[in-house]
Amino acid sequence: MNCPVPENQLPINEYNKLTSAWDFSWACKIGKLYYKFLLKMQLCLFLFFCICLNFLDSKYETGLYSLILSTLFICLICLRTYLGFRYIYVRLLKSALPYEESSWYDGQVWVKNINYLIKDRLVADYTVLPILSRLKISFTINFSFLICLLLRFIF
Repeated sequence: MNCPVPENQLPINEYNKLTSAWDFSWACKIGKLYYKFLLKMQLCLFLFFCICLNFLDSKYETGLYSLILSTLFICLICLRTYLGFRYIYVRLLKSALPYEESSWYDGQVWVKNINYLIKDRLVADYTVLPILSRLKISFTINFSFLICLLLRFIF
C-alpha cells in the first residue's frame, strides 16, 4: 500500500527536518556534549546580560539580574525545544495520521500500515523519547535554579 501523505507531512520527515534545524539540533547531542552546550549557552547569555545591565550601580545586582535572565532564557529555550519534539513524538506514535493534500483545508486521515507504524514507533521510543527526557530534566533543573534565584532576589 502506497502512502498518500505528502513527504513533508510524514512524521519521520518532520523529525529529520527538526533535528537538522539549527535551533533544535542542539537537543540531539549525546551525553556530555549536550550538557556542555547548555552550560556554554548559559554562560554566553549571562555575559550578554552582564554587558547589557552594566549600568546598575552594584556588581552584585548586575550579576544576580544577569543570572536570573539567562536562566529564564534557558528555561524558555528548553520548553520550546521540548514542545517541538513532543509534537513529533505524538505524531510518530499515532496510528492514524491527519494530513492535507493541497493545503486547501481538505483534511484527510491515513491509517498507517504495519511497516510505517513499526518504523515510526521505533524512532519515537529509541530516538525522540531520550531527547524528551533529557529536555525535561534540563528544564526542571533550570526552573528550580530560577526559583531559588528569585527567592534570593525577593528576600
